[in-house]
Amino acid sequence: MPFVRTPSPALAALTALALFGCNTPKGGSFELVNPGMTEGEVRELLGAPSSTRMVPAEQREFVDYAVRWHYGDTLSSLATAAVFTDAPDPRVYVVFFDESGRVVRTRPPEEWTPPEPVGSERDGGRWSL
Repeated sequence: MPFVRTPSPALAALTALALFGCNTPKGGSFELVNPGMTEGEVRELLGAPSSTRMVPAEQREFVDYAVRWHYGDTLSSLATAAVFTDAPDPRVYVVFFDESGRVVRTRPPEEWTPPEPVGSERDGGRWSL
């Protein structure tokens, strides 16, 4: 009888996180977040954020928020955020809160279009460097 190795639960969880992200807002609910809403109201509407970032007090004079919540992080966006902490990853939904815990603004993820492959119709089928 051949030995069959089953994947560990941790590996399965990491794979699911990488493929599907975590805590993405339910369809259309992100658009319902408005300036002035409390953290509690946002949590009730969107659920728990997949990650958060608190702006240090000495840096708050440069930004219009004190805390930001991210929704829809993946392993890639979390790794990017660990290196570049100042700006939220463009691939995630973001809710910005002031010091009193009220929404200042929101930002949906940026649209991403994959680059055209070399030799595609867009470049006339030519190979380019």
